[in-house]
Amino acid sequence: MRPNNRSFGRTHVRLRLIPPILGHLRIETTNGKPAPSKEHPVLVINLSPSGLRMLTHLKFPVASHYILGIELQLLQVQLELRGCVMWRTEEENLYEYGIQLIQSDAERILLSKLLHDYLRTILPRQQRIHRLYNELLRTVTFYH
Repeated sequence: MRPNNRSFGRTHVRLRLIPPILGHLRIETTNGKPAPSKEHPVLVINLSPSGLRMLTHLKFPVASHYILGIELQLLQVQLELRGCVMWRTEEENLYEYGIQLIQSDAERILLSKLLHDYLRTILPRQQRIHRLYNELLRTVTFYH
């Protein structure tokens, strides 16, 4: 069963990736110490400048003592994201996670702009949506 209000506390709108993007996940650190691990495939379902939702067969605890690294490609741009698990649900041997990204302000702004380009690619004729996202992007750039 999924929690009803996962957007509580979010600072950015998440964009649904159509289709979901195949990424690669690994554990980067545990308790602040390097903990290199093998890469495992994940499906990234949605993405924002501050977080993402993904599916995998791996079970991780909801905790902040370890950091995951997630690599994926969006619009021919290779992204290397880092984050902590904020929530987890299970459905038929698959785990769905909410990941809060750990990044600098500059990385957050660049990801915001890339997501805006992605939005223009998937919805080229939706000018109202582009204007609204552009306003959000200016807010992100201004406040961070």
